[in-house]
Amino acid sequence: MKTGESKLIVYSCFIESGTQTYIFSLSTFLPGFLMKPVLSIFMLFQFLSCSFDTSGLSSSFVEICDNEIDDNGNGLVDCDDPDCEQSSSCQTPDEICDNEIDDDGDELIDCDDPDCDQFAPCQFPDEICDNGLDDDDDTYTDCKDQDCFQKEHCLTGEEICNNNYDDDQDELVDCVDPDCFGVESCDNCDPVNDSGCPDDKSCVLQPDQQYQSSCLSTGGLGEQGDYCFDQSNCSVGFTCWDQSNICLKICYPVHINNDCPPLTSCHSFSDWSLDSPWGICFQ
Repeated sequence: MKTGESKLIVYSCFIESGTQTYIFSLSTFLPGFLMKPVLSIFMLFQFLSCSFDTSGLSSSFVEICDNEIDDNGNGLVDCDDPDCEQSSSCQTPDEICDNEIDDDGDELIDCDDPDCDQFAPCQFPDEICDNGLDDDDDTYTDCKDQDCFQKEHCLTGEEICNNNYDDDQDELVDCVDPDCFGVESCDNCDPVNDSGCPDDKSCVLQPDQQYQSSCLSTGGLGEQGDYCFDQSNCSVGFTCWDQSNICLKICYPVHINNDCPPLTSCHSFSDWSLDSPWGICFQ
């Protein structure tokens, strides 16, 4: 290089801080006679600048809110960074009320989430007072629900014969209640206490008719556990159980006190898918 000739001098330093790279540079045009003294100064600048503590440095990088990277080097990633508060990827979704998913992440699903209170399927219906169901989900059914207190049959205590509920509170439900004998599809008599028949007949169950009760003449003497060939072998209040050919005491399946013999309990014929409201006592 000839004396007096000018030269562009560029010095740069690259500094790593977290995930970012910072660039410090210094450049100038110098005449030749100043080259050596200024070069010494530039070399000192490069040493000092590359020895800086960069812990407090900040970056102008923008946080990308859905890439699992701390783009702006502030120690917060994606939706945890306040810069992402308005990002669509960080907005809490609305609860969808009929998909069995906790869409908004509040640990409440569908109708259990208050956000769904106004959703039509989440509105509890009115109590229907004679269907044996807790329609409004308040743990009270039919006449026991205060919504039904003023219903006529709840005031009079009249037994409804097909709602699986003891409407008149006599501990007898539907077809086993004497109020229902001869009503709709109910039997005509009560085989438990032999009531509802003319004096010359008894109320017995007929195995060949799914243990429905009828008024028949019978002279059987068999009681609990005695062998029977058919119903004629069993005493009044007992029936011939065709699965084991023994006489078993007849009982009310839903009665509090079934008066079953010791070591036995009342089992409903419905347990065997038989269309009978009665039950039998056995172990």
